[in-house]
Amino acid sequence: MYTLRNQMVLPRVGLGTAELLERRTASEIEELIVEACKNGCKLFDTAPVYGTEEVIGRGLAKAIANNVIDREDVIISTKLSNEAQGYHSTLQAFEDSRECLGVEYIDVYLIHWPIPKGHEEDYRELNVSSWKAMEELYQQGKVKAIGVCNFLPRHIENILRHADIPPMVNQLEIHPWYQQIETVRWCQEHDILVEAWGPLNHGAVMQSRKLEEMAHKYYVSPAQLVLAWLTQRNILPIPKASSIKRICENQEIPPIVFEEEDRIILHSMDSVDGHAAYWNYKRQLNF
Repeated sequence: MYTLRNQMVLPRVGLGTAELLERRTASEIEELIVEACKNGCKLFDTAPVYGTEEVIGRGLAKAIANNVIDREDVIISTKLSNEAQGYHSTLQAFEDSRECLGVEYIDVYLIHWPIPKGHEEDYRELNVSSWKAMEELYQQGKVKAIGVCNFLPRHIENILRHADIPPMVNQLEIHPWYQQIETVRWCQEHDILVEAWGPLNHGAVMQSRKLEEMAHKYYVSPAQLVLAWLTQRNILPIPKASSIKRICENQEIPPIVFEEEDRIILHSMDSVDGHAAYWNYKRQLNF
């Protein structure tokens, strides 16, 4: 488990829900969430752009009503969309997400990307005004922890110059082909928990011969191998999964003792352009 700077505790692994509606119907997702709770999953990551807030909320409400899990044991994480940045719009966006999720409070609230489209020149001011609203939500007890996503150190430093409450979390794309070593190191030095979205790189981990051979050596699946590697770097992975079998497998992170040669192989897979092909990256990496 991981402890944030405010002593809030997060589990070792979460469940990502991006693209889940492309693979399952809403009713199937609700049942999947209930089953995930039954099998030990406690952190559920969503965002308005994923379109899953409402169905995740209904699934968790069902699990709670059926005494599968207690609300205080669930970590619901969602995000402030790019177009909603700004003080007043952040407060409204939060209320919209809270209503969609059907909860009184949100556990983890994150700014989704540092630079909204069309704000390349004034994103710094926009980030700061959004953060002021996030701080207010936190101080009111509507949010248990606040943070950012996809922020590089220079973007976080801009917030820190004006913040009363430093970011507690930075959720980044991290997998063997895009490790963000320097950003991870910087965050950890500043007591910011790093979460990894896309840790299985859209299934590429399971297709890699190199990772398959290494996983066979340790008697684990390629997914478990990578998740164990991330947790040993003190990174909280949030893999996506659309079946209870995969969710259970991802929750069972084995205590692998990596040989040095395998750590070297994993490190060598890193690539500066190994990130997802999202248009947000063009601005994030250049401003």
